[in-house]
Amino acid sequence: MKAFSRTRTRSNLISIHMKTILIVVIGVLLWQSTDARQFTSNILEGASEFIEPDSNREETIGEKIDSFFE
Repeated sequence: MKAFSRTRTRSNLISIHMKTILIVVIGVLLWQSTDARQFTSNILEGASEFIEPDSNREETIGEKIDSFFE
């Protein structure tokens, strides 16, 4: 809980607020533009296919968790 109780300088607070505003603006722009949402969806889907391991056999949840920790 130390992260919530520490004091922050004025520049830190401005930085946090600017990042929040930037995220909100990007979210609104993506929400209003169908093409931007489609592009973002395609990029995220491509990233998930790249990250997902290519396995030919179906594994149970337990086997996937076990293989992750090996």
